[in-house]
Amino acid sequence: MTKLFGRVGYIKSLGNRSVPLFERFFMGGPNSLRGFDLWTVGPRLRIASGPAGGDVDFVYGGNKMLQLNWELEAPLYGPGGLKVVTFIDAGNAFAEEEGINLKSLRANYGAGIRWISPLGPLRFEWGFPFKRRPGESKVVFNFTIGEFF
Repeated sequence: MTKLFGRVGYIKSLGNRSVPLFERFFMGGPNSLRGFDLWTVGPRLRIASGPAGGDVDFVYGGNKMLQLNWELEAPLYGPGGLKVVTFIDAGNAFAEEEGINLKSLRANYGAGIRWISPLGPLRFEWGFPFKRRPGESKVVFNFTIGEFF
C-alpha cells in the first residue's frame, strides 16, 4: 500500500507581536521528518551555552511549515499484524522573514517495521537524512505507540 501525506501550516500573531515559542512549528521526529532528531529542523540562532562561553544552536521554530511524507507499506507476516515500511520525508519550518522555499526543504529516507500488537500499533523506524549537516545524526531511530500516519 502506498501512502502520501502532506501538511502546510501558517500562523500569525495578532498585532505586531511575534508568534510565541510554544505555538511555532518545529520539524524532526517520528511524526514529521524521521531522519532528524526531534524538533531540530527549522529556523535557528546561535546563542551562548552558558557563562563560561561557547555557542550552541537554538531552534526557535517557524511561523510557516511544509511537510510531505511518502510511504510504501507491505505485509511481512499478515496473521501476526507485522508490516514493513519504506519512506521518504521532506519538509521544513520557515521564519517570519522567509518565504516557503522548496529548495530549502530538508529530506530523509528510511525503513521500519510496524506491528499491530495487543498493546496497540507499534512503529520501529530508522531514518537517514539526505545532505546531513555538521552535528546531525547519521541515523535516527524512532519508536512510537499509537496511530500510524
